Amino acid sequence: MHKTPNASSQTQNRTHHNHQQKRRLIPAIIIVSVTLLLSLIMVITLFGCVLLRTLPEPTKIDERLAVFPTSNVPVRDNVNIYWNEYSIPFIEAKHDDDLAFALGMVNAHLRLGQMSVLRLVTQGRISEMAGPFTRDIDHALRIIDFGYAAASIEESLPEHSRRWLKEFVRGINFYQEKLIVIPHDMEVMGISLEPWRVRDVITLGRLSAIDLHWLAWLKLLPLNPQDANAMLRLMTNVNAGRESPNYTDTTTSTIHYQLHQLLALGVGHGRSGSNVMTVAGQKTVSGAAIIASDPHVGVQLPPLWLIVGLKSPSYHAVGITLPGLPVLIFGRNHDIAWGATNMRSLNSDLYALSPDEVNASNVIPTTISSRWWFDTSRIVRRSRLGPVISDIPFIADAFDNPVALRWQGHDTSDEISPFLDVMRAHNWNEFRAAFTPYALPGSNIIYADRRGNIGQLMAVTLPKRQWTKPESLIHPTDSPEFQWLGLLKPNDLPTAYNPPAGFLSSSNNKPFNDAGTIIGYAFPPQDRHRRISGLLAAQKTVDVKALQAIQCDVYSLSDHHLNQLLVERARKCGATKTIVDKHPEFQRQWSNWDGYYHSQSRGAVAFQALVAAFAEPALTTLFDSQELRNAIIASPELLIQTLIQALPDIPDEKFMPILVHSADEAVVATGGVEKWGDIQVLKINHFLANTPYIGGRYRFASFPYYGANSTIQKSARGGITPARQTVRYGANARHISDLCDPDKNYFILLGGQDGYINSAGFMDQVPLWLDNQYINVPLTIENVRRNFTKLIILHK
Repeated sequence: MHKTPNASSQTQNRTHHNHQQKRRLIPAIIIVSVTLLLSLIMVITLFGCVLLRTLPEPTKIDERLAVFPTSNVPVRDNVNIYWNEYSIPFIEAKHDDDLAFALGMVNAHLRLGQMSVLRLVTQGRISEMAGPFTRDIDHALRIIDFGYAAASIEESLPEHSRRWLKEFVRGINFYQEKLIVIPHDMEVMGISLEPWRVRDVITLGRLSAIDLHWLAWLKLLPLNPQDANAMLRLMTNVNAGRESPNYTDTTTSTIHYQLHQLLALGVGHGRSGSNVMTVAGQKTVSGAAIIASDPHVGVQLPPLWLIVGLKSPSYHAVGITLPGLPVLIFGRNHDIAWGATNMRSLNSDLYALSPDEVNASNVIPTTISSRWWFDTSRIVRRSRLGPVISDIPFIADAFDNPVALRWQGHDTSDEISPFLDVMRAHNWNEFRAAFTPYALPGSNIIYADRRGNIGQLMAVTLPKRQWTKPESLIHPTDSPEFQWLGLLKPNDLPTAYNPPAGFLSSSNNKPFNDAGTIIGYAFPPQDRHRRISGLLAAQKTVDVKALQAIQCDVYSLSDHHLNQLLVERARKCGATKTIVDKHPEFQRQWSNWDGYYHSQSRGAVAFQALVAAFAEPALTTLFDSQELRNAIIASPELLIQTLIQALPDIPDEKFMPILVHSADEAVVATGGVEKWGDIQVLKINHFLANTPYIGGRYRFASFPYYGANSTIQKSARGGITPARQTVRYGANARHISDLCDPDKNYFILLGGQDGYINSAGFMDQVPLWLDNQYINVPLTIENVRRNFTKLIILHK
């Protein structure tokens, strides 16, 4: 029989035990404290080195070219690289392999820092640059895994494409090996030189293939299911319009439900947007077709585009490429020209996993390394349908159960060969055939040729689905209705060729579709497409100057239409007299606004201020949910479209006081603001400008700016507001070619060619951009030699 200890002995024993624990803990506490202190000292020291690092000295183009490796280059024959005063290169090679190799060197010379950052992003290694604060983002990127199919894609490529990629990568690595000075941005970000692989280039391409619906989902998922589903239904039933009438396979004008910019809440003002237009020879001054392209992405230095010319036995073209990719996305050769806009195709779906499917998922451990801190371990789960994205830390709370992402980007496809084949195509049939294996990103590809022909095709591989309108974001895995029933290839989809109108255009608007499956549901309003079509239709003949003017157009159809509706409604209900009595100058500016977002426009400021004040009380009369109203207001184009359609539903007894009070608020909000350029600002910043403590040194210039969210010259702001805002996204490259002459090619970047900070080519094109000017880039080698006066020769 055991004795029960009395209270005194228990207390003594506990006290003795606690003293022993404390004695054992003291060394551990000291070790941890010293470790943390040393780590903190290390972090402060390393970060201090970053703070003390100064910007490079200004560098002339000749000084930059002097560091380009030219001796003992592993090429089959000497290669000539001609440069103009804007650091635009034209590569002349006697062998295709040498052309690809030199293109890799040129990419590394001009944009190695940018390419290296993008590579780490695609691999989920941002924390190696930014520290432990971005580990959740890295975890998310590793769950999505842009490089999942890279190995199988490399193995499946045709021999000529694989060879081209290998030579391109070999050129990047040779340049890195000979590098004398590490680019400043790489030093600041702590990026070491790592050999490039073909798979790295393929993975970069997959990053550009992101399904834009994802970004929309990130905004919709936090909403309650009732609001999210209501918004999806709203998308398919409002803003009815017409599909692009240019397709001639079946009908030329089929009514459809135009899906307005609801899901652009997350797409961030319609990211990855663009305009492309082409005019047939029957409607041009020259008699040949003319093409014009202006892609829209984030505004930063260096820009996301690179202008380059190429010549070898198989290739002879000029155009625009993405740094780190070995093909021309926009451009021309002697016979044809091409451009593209993002189709916003739905290439992925979300599926709710059953417990058995979750248990059957592969569990993959991954280690995330952090700059200035310790490594951390995370888990990636992959189900039979794809990665379990509900494990992403910052969206996990939006899901009640595990959810998988099925994305075509995880399947094997070939996007390199199509563009290589297009670069050497001679006619429409060869152009169409080139895109046979293409999958994503879904693109509206515009075609033009020197004989005056024009065309358009849908470059995308679409899943066959039974449903045609979205009812929910997440689908059950056990329902046949939501399964993929096969794939539709580009050759299965409609095309357009020489339409009677004499022109074609694409501005991310929904293309005609008779394929029996949904294309997508994150299309923007058709403002840009309708405006381009209207301007082209109104002109009897078109030349290069006419297309330049269209690319720089700042008129907003929808904004002007809403303003006219408000003005007319105010007049009818008597609100105009009240506003005139109280605010005569504001009334004049608002009611007389012509719809143009020139930097000097006063009416544009009045319109934005009035709508900003009017939106919330007006939407309150229509929607009970505050979350839903906030979501609509957060998307400028969605807000405009909603108000256009909702105005008739607001009774006069509510409309009048709302409008008058909104005018009162607008007058207060615009005090001291005279013109659009006072609140619409273009900042010329390097991507390091947002870095804490040191970002200021990477902000180089600021200008009053023109354009808006829905203008052809797209300049996206954060919202409808009279507050001063910076343009974060929009047009930042332009290209025009008249196919009558191989040398009539005109390009411009918002920034410069050279990513080397403070080099002559770093931001030298900004003044030209602001003045709506272009740079001539010839195709014939004779004019290249005449106009590109700086020559470096790669000696074998």
